Amino acid sequence: MFDSKQKDLMIEWLINQIGINYRFSSKDMAKEFGVQDAMLRLFLKQLAKKELIEYHECGSGYVSCYPTMELYDFHRMGGFTGIEDELLKNIEKLDLDLKHLKSEFPQKVETLANASAFLSVIGNAALKLVGHFV
Repeated sequence: MFDSKQKDLMIEWLINQIGINYRFSSKDMAKEFGVQDAMLRLFLKQLAKKELIEYHECGSGYVSCYPTMELYDFHRMGGFTGIEDELLKNIEKLDLDLKHLKSEFPQKVETLANASAFLSVIGNAALKLVGHFV
């Protein structure tokens, strides 16, 4: 599967490629990024489902993609990496808030420590899920 950075690199490639030619060989693009053609097509379908591109399979290994304005906005706002970074910041903020609460309410330290550990587990799980859903 792709990580957020690789997805963002593929989006940048698409933005540059679509500006030149909207029809291209998915096999060539897959080879350029070192991924399987089938996985690349799944990624393009994901972008289409998110309404970032219009995607069509043309046959003979070719696909056509048309950008939507959402693609350019998504890229400008940080893309998949931006989403992942925002998630990490939110988790870190929650952890800091819990640490602050611990210092204000020492009698509840054990409960807050358990909550902090739980958030850490949730954060790690969320990061793994980001790769699957983002």
